[in-house]
Amino acid sequence: MSDNLDTKIKTAYQKLRQQHFEQAFNLFQDLISLCRQNGRKIELIAALRGAAQVVRNQNDFDAALVYYEEAVQVSRELQNTLLIAHTVRHYADLLRKLNQPESAETHYREALALYRESSDTSELELANALRPMAILMETLDRESEALKFWQEAKSLYESAEIKEGVEECESGIRRCI
Repeated sequence: MSDNLDTKIKTAYQKLRQQHFEQAFNLFQDLISLCRQNGRKIELIAALRGAAQVVRNQNDFDAALVYYEEAVQVSRELQNTLLIAHTVRHYADLLRKLNQPESAETHYREALALYRESSDTSELELANALRPMAILMETLDRESEALKFWQEAKSLYESAEIKEGVEECESGIRRCI
């Protein structure tokens, strides 16, 4: 069962990357149903996040919120720190896009705390969570806070040798100084 689900999830994400949104969405919907029926929570989270990405790419943000909210709930049930952090961060990204800065900030702070709490967090994962928080702080005209997030993210991107990340952070730092 697990191998079959993994294959279907990979296929659905491949269709999403290829921008075959209808096919991807249908596959994710089938996976959601199958995972719910079989109590496959980790795979359910992957399917929910995939469905959220599809509808988000099609600008159906209300539907994306519903999928992300369930994915966050199921992540919390599993009590997997990194899984919760990752799912909450993506939920926060959507909230930021929907101009809900207070809620986005709350969720970004939660994700950052969880990433920092886990010894399994990679530098890149933490940097990728710091970056949108810096963007949000800039949007809220809280440059001194944004500057701290940009600086920390830059340091992590440098360690991970992610040139594009370093460049984006340097640009953010210049805007905040």
